[in-house]
Amino acid sequence: MLELEANDIHVAYGDLTALWGVSLKVHQGEIVVLIGPNGAGKTTLMRAVAGLQPPYRGQILLDGESVQQMRSHQLVDRGVVLIPEGRRLFADMTVLENLLLGAYAPKARKSMSETIDRVYTVFPVLAERASQAAGTLSGGQQQMLAIGRALMAKPRLLLLDEPSLGLAPLVVADIFDVVRQINQEGVTVLLAEQNARMALELAQRAYILEEGKVSGEGTGQEMLQADHVRRAYLGQVSPLESAPEA
Repeated sequence: MLELEANDIHVAYGDLTALWGVSLKVHQGEIVVLIGPNGAGKTTLMRAVAGLQPPYRGQILLDGESVQQMRSHQLVDRGVVLIPEGRRLFADMTVLENLLLGAYAPKARKSMSETIDRVYTVFPVLAERASQAAGTLSGGQQQMLAIGRALMAKPRLLLLDEPSLGLAPLVVADIFDVVRQINQEGVTVLLAEQNARMALELAQRAYILEEGKVSGEGTGQEMLQADHVRRAYLGQVSPLESAPEA
């Protein structure tokens, strides 16, 4: 059973500390969401979990084993796969070539043919455009390709960093439906997302990151009803705050 645990994580870029004692847990089968303003440390935390920005203090455990000193490719071998903000596709390579790059790990390579069929089932448009350069796809199609490439690595834990960034609302809804489907098929998800309402509606549990620290946590529904979340992230105020003065 997959279990991710981050305890008292501190991460710095040179003299600038980006995370101050962040702790969280992700259990097998969950969708856990990180919300917070730009610059709060969401991307840094995702990079730390993925082995791209090791913490200088604290511990990251995967299945009870310390992994914060592992390199990113070793974590991919363990089933931890990051879809970075901005997608980071190889624009001049074809859709198929981008997908095949996702299966470079030995375990993934063994079932590459089966997995690519699964990706094409989830995203039929990728099958239709397999020979097309990735850079010529629409923004939504590029995000689908980024997710498909990650699925080629046979993830146990999928890290999605701002998948809705720059996409139209209808496309975002489609992407979130796919994330739900992937989770229902057995992939655990840790999602960092600016669209707080959609993310919290999707999540079993959520954490709020503000100024590099966890400032709140709870179930997705609890966070949707929390006054601070409603004011800061959902654009709502309580009836008392919105009532006119007598």
